[in-house]
Amino acid sequence: MESQKRMARSHKKKWPAMEPQCAICLSRRPGTVEIYQYRDEMDVYIFRNDTAKQLATGSRTVTSISAEPLMHLVGMNYFDEVHLGHVDPASPGICTRRFGGLVLLDGIHRAVRCVAEERAFFACELSYEESLKCLVQQQVAARDAEAIVRKLRQSLEYFPRETAMDTPIECSPGMLEQVAALLTAHERKLFDLRAVPRPM
Repeated sequence: MESQKRMARSHKKKWPAMEPQCAICLSRRPGTVEIYQYRDEMDVYIFRNDTAKQLATGSRTVTSISAEPLMHLVGMNYFDEVHLGHVDPASPGICTRRFGGLVLLDGIHRAVRCVAEERAFFACELSYEESLKCLVQQQVAARDAEAIVRKLRQSLEYFPRETAMDTPIECSPGMLEQVAALLTAHERKLFDLRAVPRPM
């Protein structure tokens, strides 16, 4: 809610090109490690953004994130209003997925600018396996079939779609069977479920 109020204020703001440098800009000196922490209810993920940026270089397909999912992503993240004037909203962000839902690893300030300026926001997506190369630490509360299904349904609510999405779940094949049995036939068509080992 607070993020949405601040975004509404930002909508009316101009973006001076030469505002004083902010703490975010000063922290991004060459050779520094960029860390992104994402919290979703009881889950916590910590990613290295500098690694994500290295993986995302080269010819990657970028896609636009539609307005409603983008608003959800923006509402889930902290942003610094001073830094909004220092980013290029035309530059694509970097995202990955957990339980079928998007996680914006890089580009939250660009996303806020795009929402405020009513323009399209584009991002490239790292695969689950690529995201593991960026993963520093995670704490995932969803360990039983019911909790996993709840998170999958929540991802459909926030990030609706009509086609199947690769959905790796860190669980045993037997647990994955329980998850699939609890989903409706329509939901199963939207998740290409696969069991993967938990990261070490």
